[in-house]
Amino acid sequence: MLRCAIFGIEHMHISSLYGSLSRLPEEVSFIGWADSPCPDDQDHEKKARMSLAGGFDKLKYYPDWLGLAAERPDLALVCTDNAAHAEVACKLMSMGISVVLEKPMASTY
Repeated sequence: MLRCAIFGIEHMHISSLYGSLSRLPEEVSFIGWADSPCPDDQDHEKKARMSLAGGFDKLKYYPDWLGLAAERPDLALVCTDNAAHAEVACKLMSMGISVVLEKPMASTY
């Protein structure tokens, strides 16, 4: 069983990534998700419900992405704000976690 975690729900790509992998319940399990803070909890919940569809009530929320990384998932779906892509992806890879990263890798080069 592949243990998967979601890092960021900033972009629409997470909906299709989560949707596709959640159709494989005997091969993939989701351990949780983390996102950057929203101005208020209601906006945060609304954004999460839209991005994660039926998974919102099933997945554990981690207020800190490093806390989720400490769970050592096998696979990380990284859909954070573009400016955070490199930091999050590089940290996860340095921990030996495989990463699926939406583009771009970084906001500058």
